Amino acid sequence: MLTNDGLLLLDPATGKTRLNYEWKFQGYRALQPTVIGNDVILLPTPMSEGTRAIRVSKKGDQLAADELWTSKQLKTDFSELIAHKRYLYGIDGSMFSCVDLKTGTRVWKDGRYGKGQALLLESSDQILIAAEDGRVVLLQADPTAHKEITSFQALQGKTWNHPVVVGDKLLVRNATEAACYALPLAP
Repeated sequence: MLTNDGLLLLDPATGKTRLNYEWKFQGYRALQPTVIGNDVILLPTPMSEGTRAIRVSKKGDQLAADELWTSKQLKTDFSELIAHKRYLYGIDGSMFSCVDLKTGTRVWKDGRYGKGQALLLESSDQILIAAEDGRVVLLQADPTAHKEITSFQALQGKTWNHPVVVGDKLLVRNATEAACYALPLAP
């Protein structure tokens, strides 16, 4: 779990601390870590601190962590990160951004979605965004450029909730309304 003191890894059977990685932050941390592969963990931190990647390894019977990079080029607030094919996608401030997972360097930044939420549609290499203003936006998960495929106004008013896709149905909601849309499926 990610706390204001840093990352805490616990043994699920005993509750004992396996790793206490210190990265203090005075504000709030509303996101959980993102695990990449078997040994890399991303620690998103609001606005001023950015995102940090660490590698966890076993040293004897203890776990240890080494910082791989810290990037202020992906400063999420409470929008989840998406790791896909060596790249990291997410909302940096209010704009969507793509960062190289190996270095933490921004590849591109474009598209204003406020404090929306994004969902990876892995089999089609697409990202579905529920934007803060109630729009639903479909992007190509492409590290070369921001490529918006389509968008439509799904809800009215501020929307901070995650979109959900079940089969061919898209579910979106905010504090005042919920909606379900039928999605076209490729053959």
